Amino acid sequence: SAIKPVFVDESLTGMDTFDLAMELGASGVALKTCKGHSMCLLEVARCHEENIPYAVQDLTNPSLAMLHSVGLAARIHTVMGVEANARQFFPAASDDVRSVHRDIVDRPNGAAKTHSLQGTGLGYQMEKLG
Repeated sequence: SAIKPVFVDESLTGMDTFDLAMELGASGVALKTCKGHSMCLLEVARCHEENIPYAVQDLTNPSLAMLHSVGLAARIHTVMGVEANARQFFPAASDDVRSVHRDIVDRPNGAAKTHSLQGTGLGYQMEKLG
């Protein structure tokens, strides 16, 4: 990590592995909403407290899972937005949420816009999704 940043990724499963990663020289952490929203919030708080950079990386989470990941990343201070590659790997997998969240699913001009994430819960607008 002295030459290039190294973020602990899949092996980050709790605060004990967070500690271990930092002891071993990791530069930062990759948050994954698929591992749990509460855990992500705890990790964000710790990163802020200890000035540790972090990213949100949920590579193959389509549909509602992608909305969760993108929504979290939009509301915290990540290193580089969010990595959400489900759109490339499974292009039709988010069709069920496209009608309400088109600017997240299609990313006009390369940027996801999260204005559609609003209302109760995580802002999915389930009543409109049917």
